[in-house]
Amino acid sequence: MRLDPLAAQVALMSPWGLQKNDVDVMEHVTLFGTSFRSGEAQVLLHVDAARRQHFGILRLIVRKKNTDKYLFIVEDRKFEYIAHLGIYQLLDGQQEMTVINFRDLTSAEPLNLYTSKDCHGEDICFVSLKEALMFDC
Repeated sequence: MRLDPLAAQVALMSPWGLQKNDVDVMEHVTLFGTSFRSGEAQVLLHVDAARRQHFGILRLIVRKKNTDKYLFIVEDRKFEYIAHLGIYQLLDGQQEMTVINFRDLTSAEPLNLYTSKDCHGEDICFVSLKEALMFDC
């Protein structure tokens, strides 16, 4: 059974005590010249409280009504750097949701999530800090 979009948004916000009445859900926002779009496979490079870097897929953008502060709800994913291709390959594994502030972003621009096929015809997902590199096995 699929959740309707509103129920899915509430499910993403509720673990952090965010209430639908207290926030505006944004599909698109431009902050300091950078455009962010929720649900369009954008990847954000961000840091946690210990200043460790993480890749996270942007799932939801919310603006708190009482402060006009923007929060990004991202699905943290593990990536492995493939040096000879210059890309980061998405690894299967834990998909933890995180709420981050704009100040915790370390990438100047959101990165796109790309999909390719491996030599077995399986989908592989990756991001490139510069540009996408499609490759064949």
